[in-house]
Amino acid sequence: MRPRPQARSLALAILITVHCSFARSQATAGTEEVRSMLRVVSKLVPQIDNDQRPNIAYNIAGQQMRIGDLSGALKTVQAVGGAERDRVWVLTNVASVLAWQGNASQAIQMIQSAAKTDMQGRAQAYVSIAQERALKGDFDGALRIVKLIEDGPAFPGESNLLLDALIRIQMKQWETGDRAGAETTLNKALDVVQTEQANSSTPEFAKVMPVQMYGALVGALAREGNRAEAYTVLERVYGLVADAGESPQKQDLLYALAAAQANLGEYQDALDTAHSMEDGDKRDSAIFLTSLERTQHGDLTGALDLALDLSVEFSRNTSLREIAGAQAASGNYVEALATIDRIEGAADRAYGLSQLALEEAQRKDPVAPLITQLAWEAALRAGTNTQPYVLGQIAVARGMTGDFAGALDIVGTMSDQDGWWAVESLTQMLVHADRKTDAIALAESQTAAYPKACAYLGIAMQLIDEQKKVSEAIQKDRS
Repeated sequence: MRPRPQARSLALAILITVHCSFARSQATAGTEEVRSMLRVVSKLVPQIDNDQRPNIAYNIAGQQMRIGDLSGALKTVQAVGGAERDRVWVLTNVASVLAWQGNASQAIQMIQSAAKTDMQGRAQAYVSIAQERALKGDFDGALRIVKLIEDGPAFPGESNLLLDALIRIQMKQWETGDRAGAETTLNKALDVVQTEQANSSTPEFAKVMPVQMYGALVGALAREGNRAEAYTVLERVYGLVADAGESPQKQDLLYALAAAQANLGEYQDALDTAHSMEDGDKRDSAIFLTSLERTQHGDLTGALDLALDLSVEFSRNTSLREIAGAQAASGNYVEALATIDRIEGAADRAYGLSQLALEEAQRKDPVAPLITQLAWEAALRAGTNTQPYVLGQIAVARGMTGDFAGALDIVGTMSDQDGWWAVESLTQMLVHADRKTDAIALAESQTAAYPKACAYLGIAMQLIDEQKKVSEAIQKDRS
């Protein structure tokens, strides 16, 4: 007999059982707290302005579905009121979660019952439901849902939605190694483009729309690493552009071609196409896209050269912000700040620094507090020209670096209309820092319905995340 190991195993089993029971009871209590909180927040929805109401309701319903409160989520959908398209859009979030859980049929029935006249909203919901099934590996089910769009009433933009749905499914098939399925779905996507070209009701766009759609396919194929098919689709773009001659739509076609070439990493070809275009915004936009693609693929020197040659200030400044972010991510902080200095306009430079501060704070980079301070100083120099979203980014960056007092000071200077995102983010961070009481106090200090709902939504989201960690710990103990 070996009593000690047996006794130890028994004790360990008891400890695990007690721990799991305690954690489960905590999780149950926490879920009820969040359920009640979200239902109270949902009652604020009718008090919120019509243009903001669908967005907050969409997010509330999504969190309610995360904790299994379907009836609460449906009440949130009804609280939206207003136009059918707004309710259908919020219901799409509910339906997507149901589809993820395996209840695609119920999700589809919900959407069909709600979308009586909004055929585009119904189709967009189908796309979301199909994507969730594809993420679960149910490709046949996803394609059957997409077929509902094809078989349903026609509406403007149907081809683009179909293509979007098929691209999402095809990319997931490729990712999981289902090469045969990916090829079949790609052929379905190509058929959609050809049908659009053949049935276009506006002859002047009979080539522009297909070129843009083929360009979207090229980008998707390039991102998944399927370069052979990407080049094959790109050949179709070349053919349509060549057939167009000197039509009035030639600039639109060349822009779409340049975008496809840039997505595929053919930067010189993209620039040659851009330089063949007439001077103007479209030519500048084609070069801008090439600069962004180079940035995303690490060619920062080439991207910077292109950015500095852009004639449109908005495009140039946007490119410089993205390049600075990539430089900082690689540890080249001096170069990043030098790139920000090239941005024209004090307010735009403050924006560049605030974006950089937020990115570094998200990465938990030790340099984040310094860049956040530089952003704040730049915002003060820009004065009233500083945009509210810049102040919001600086406030959130301060919170991420642990400076809650400084973050709250900035939020206190912002209007209810402008400060909602920062408030929502800060309540999440306060709960994460075990300061739920402070988070609730911040939520209660909001006088308008929208920021108050956002603040409580932030608390609920963080509590749900923490409950998820408890559940994962339980599963780990059981295994």
